[in-house]
Amino acid sequence: MALVQRFNVEGLFGTTPLYLSHIPGIGMRWSTDAEEAFEYDDRDEAEADAEANGGEVFIFTRLMRRTDVESFTGHNAESRLQHHYQIAAE
Repeated sequence: MALVQRFNVEGLFGTTPLYLSHIPGIGMRWSTDAEEAFEYDDRDEAEADAEANGGEVFIFTRLMRRTDVESFTGHNAESRLQHHYQIAAE
């Protein structure tokens, strides 16, 4: 499987690491749970949120998932959008 590069925003509260997460309907908030960290595809978006919320952007690499945009080779934007709607409906 291929690897993809992603970004997240992290901060510190004393010695406790915090991760910027997204809650639907509420927005961005800090969490101590690394699994809740919002995963950015675009570094510029991560930088903007880091600046707005006072965190730092971290880069990480993980295995590509079937739901990643990069895995839709040959698909157009409409196909990707339909796929995301389907995931949201599940």
